[in-house]
Amino acid sequence: MASFYEQVINALVYELFFSEELHAAGLGFFDLVNDASLPTLDSLPSSKEARLQGLFDLFQKLQMPGHPLRIALDKLQTLDLVRIVEDKS
Repeated sequence: MASFYEQVINALVYELFFSEELHAAGLGFFDLVNDASLPTLDSLPSSKEARLQGLFDLFQKLQMPGHPLRIALDKLQTLDLVRIVEDKS
């Protein structure tokens, strides 16, 4: 779950620094995150267990194969720019 949220944050950073390249590939992570209506941490329950459950429930929804954010994250990994930055062949 942490890895998925890290991918989302990394995608937002990529869009900040390489917006032209990502937009040319049809990727717009800020729009996708906005469309997903992610809750703020303050809006999650205060107990640790309930907060983790809320984040897990959201994770399950967002990482489903047909979700637009999951599709975009998968497409992001195909870009040469990302493979170079992440040192992947």
